[in-house]
Amino acid sequence: MSRFVILLCFIFLSFSSGIDKSAFYSYFKSNDKTHIEAGIKVISNTPDSNVKNAYLGALIIKSAQYAKLFDRLKRFKYGKLLLENAIKKDPLNVEFRFLRFVLQENCPQLLHYKTNLKQDKRLICTKYNTLELTVKNEINSYCTESALLSIEDLK
Repeated sequence: MSRFVILLCFIFLSFSSGIDKSAFYSYFKSNDKTHIEAGIKVISNTPDSNVKNAYLGALIIKSAQYAKLFDRLKRFKYGKLLLENAIKKDPLNVEFRFLRFVLQENCPQLLHYKTNLKQDKRLICTKYNTLELTVKNEINSYCTESALLSIEDLK
């Protein structure tokens, strides 16, 4: 019996991403270096998946602003690579596109990472009603601070 329970646990862990969306968004919305770094550590220890790569990429991009001067660009590029590869594997994943939208809107101009804002916004607005409640709530919350995305756009 105990072997069966262990086997079931192993199968469940193998197929789940192991990432709590609410916890991820707590890290993602944070402006505290320590909290973002804690998020990177937590997500790094989850099973490999496209979700893991997107979330980890987003947090690494966000953490780049707190890195030492010479490490900033390296961290930014690595995070961008993870996020962009996740989007490439699942181009219609609205949540991944939302993460990129947020990062691009808030990214310094000199990094030239603002090229997908219009297409990401279009997808977010078009598919908004199909999203799970957690992601919808995060998008709604972001609309209150965004200059490019409003609640009216989502209707």
